Amino acid sequence: MSIVDKAIAAVTPPVSQEKRQKARSEARAAAEPGDWLSQILDHHEQIEAAFAAVKAADIADERRRAEKRLAILLTGHAMAEEAVIYPAFAQAGKKGHATTAYTEQAAAKMQLAALENLPPLSQDYVDKLSHLEGAVLTHVYQEESDWFLDLKPTRRPKIRRGSPSAMPKNTVATSTTTPAKLNSVRSRAPSARRRGSKLSGRHADVMTS
Repeated sequence: MSIVDKAIAAVTPPVSQEKRQKARSEARAAAEPGDWLSQILDHHEQIEAAFAAVKAADIADERRRAEKRLAILLTGHAMAEEAVIYPAFAQAGKKGHATTAYTEQAAAKMQLAALENLPPLSQDYVDKLSHLEGAVLTHVYQEESDWFLDLKPTRRPKIRRGSPSAMPKNTVATSTTTPAKLNSVRSRAPSARRRGSKLSGRHADVMTS
């Protein structure tokens, strides 16, 4: 286990399945059919299923394909949240949530990239995948148990020209444009990882607004 992995494991203690299920149920109860919260919860479930698919694959090529699918889901979902939801946190007076969320997702992207350089059936790969999944599940728990419920009462907070309601209705949203354009570009998910770095400038702009 690398020093980085040890550090990640130390700051992201596991959340029990019971707590995560309770948070998911409460978030679902607060959501409305088709709204931004229900769409994000759907994305979270798809990501969890993608992790399970990677772990279940016992042939190198199959695991690598499952990993790429996971990467598309994680990166696309992160870009959508960074473009739409996290700015809403900042504008709703929850800049601490936004800062933590950006930091956690940046760390997850680095861990995801590290998987590509490991033999897919090695123990190092399994350990790295486990650490990444633990960090993502903890991040999801924070969002579903607290952060999103703080934002939900505002219903449709304005974010420049868009709102959380602009979250895509299908599996993955990716965009380096304004939130209002997210739906029109969701089919570009496979190239999301090449464009992810473009969001860094927006982060600084959001946090100082």
